[in-house]
Amino acid sequence: MKNVGIFIVISLLFVACSKNVEVKTYLNENEQLKVKMDLCRYMDILPPNTKMQERWSDSTFKYYMFRASSLHLLKCYKNDQNEYYYLTTKVFPSIRPGERRASIGKFKFDGERISHLHELYLSNILPEETLIENADELFAQVINNNKIDTTSKLYQLIEWPNAYFDYDTIQRSWERRVLMKY
Repeated sequence: MKNVGIFIVISLLFVACSKNVEVKTYLNENEQLKVKMDLCRYMDILPPNTKMQERWSDSTFKYYMFRASSLHLLKCYKNDQNEYYYLTTKVFPSIRPGERRASIGKFKFDGERISHLHELYLSNILPEETLIENADELFAQVINNNKIDTTSKLYQLIEWPNAYFDYDTIQRSWERRVLMKY
């Protein structure tokens, strides 16, 4: 059984290596900035005194430009259905300075704006080195299977989804699962 697990990991790494996941392969510098800003508009907190409907307005440009500057777009892959898979890290409040949270997901991109964002996984808040160290294997599992194997050692890096939170593809945010109906 252990040999089967090793074979699966080696196979995933081989397949991942055959797929180019370098960001610059799929997005030029200008597109990278647009994608990062749009990801921040979906994933970040709103600017002060801003309503959810206003997050796309010109008045929020400077705020999201600043937020995008600290978002690291580490991996990108475009599949045959024109879906872009991504792996990002961003600084997250923590008792240990400099720790980051990874987000792995997918979206559609028309060259100007992203749509159909679906965050598949959020990591625990960890040192960026730990996230980078495991990024290739995590990303390979997602682009090859659209999921991370829950029996994998890497799954312990994942915080969401879990028994309590799922990603709502309509609201484009993480929502608490309804555990009991009254």
